[in-house]
Amino acid sequence: MSSLLDLPNTALAELLKKLDFVSIQRLRKTCYDLRNRIYDFKPDPSLTKLSIRIEPFVIYNHFWYEDDDCCNEYYNDEKGCAVLYYEMYKRKKKMLENVDFIEVACNNMKTILVYQKSLLENFTIEFHNGSRDGKEGNLENTATNFFNCLALHNFKLKVKTFQATVTNQNQILNVICGLDPEFLVNLTIKNTNGNSENLEELEIGELVKTEQWKRAEVVNILNFVVDFELEDFVHFQVVYIAVKTLAMEDIISVKEEKLLTSSSLQLFKIRFEQCQNEIDLIESFGQPLITSDQVGQKRSHWYFKASSAETFVSIVLYSYQIIFQRNHISNLPSNALLL
Repeated sequence: MSSLLDLPNTALAELLKKLDFVSIQRLRKTCYDLRNRIYDFKPDPSLTKLSIRIEPFVIYNHFWYEDDDCCNEYYNDEKGCAVLYYEMYKRKKKMLENVDFIEVACNNMKTILVYQKSLLENFTIEFHNGSRDGKEGNLENTATNFFNCLALHNFKLKVKTFQATVTNQNQILNVICGLDPEFLVNLTIKNTNGNSENLEELEIGELVKTEQWKRAEVVNILNFVVDFELEDFVHFQVVYIAVKTLAMEDIISVKEEKLLTSSSLQLFKIRFEQCQNEIDLIESFGQPLITSDQVGQKRSHWYFKASSAETFVSIVLYSYQIIFQRNHISNLPSNALLL
């Protein structure tokens, strides 16, 4: 009686094309020889989204395919690693004795990521502190061991949008090194603590040196403050950041050195805790157009001619943020004075 192992490579390749990646993964687990033959074909899982959540005692992952998705939870039990997963809409548990949950989670992810060739629309990773049985864990140790095992730098995944919820810069660097800078467009960084008040500072000195940072088009850094250096942001099309203190020199630099002379930067939002020499804006830019938003918040507007006759640059100052934006000339308010 013939088996799949008896099929010639061409026939087996055609058969694999008719299976989704989840089915192929199940098939490769049936025997050693079949696993090796599938590895030789390297079928693309065609992931569209990937989500990873790392806590001191547990790792979650969620894979989205074109027509399916699967999620897994890994943690250490008394005998080894427990894996929770869903099959036919039922939650199931599998025990793997004498192995660590980090190793199992990484190896399972490797078997998928090593095949990924197509563009991943969205990759999200989150780092969160947590406890188990009243014991506080060490998030940094778990994260370090995870990335040492996974070795993301070997993959160079094609990712369009990358979102990281972190506590420090190193967590971003450990992931972003595995992304192909040619395909990365959107970069979002969030604070794990999620506190919009009394913002913590995020060091980005090493991040801004990476090719992924330099070639991305959109950056959002939320619930952190950063040390603002204009040259680190001028290549983006859209920027949203927060700083502790915004100086007059920073405002003039964004206006003069980028927005008025280049067509790449379209929107630059800077939230601040303090704005130095705010009154000097009137001396430099002239009297603003004063309006109020829907909640009665006062805002000051200035409008400037851009290098292109078809566009203008607006600066809108609130009590807590400033917004620089490039607009088409047809959107210029009728009562605006173009400087």
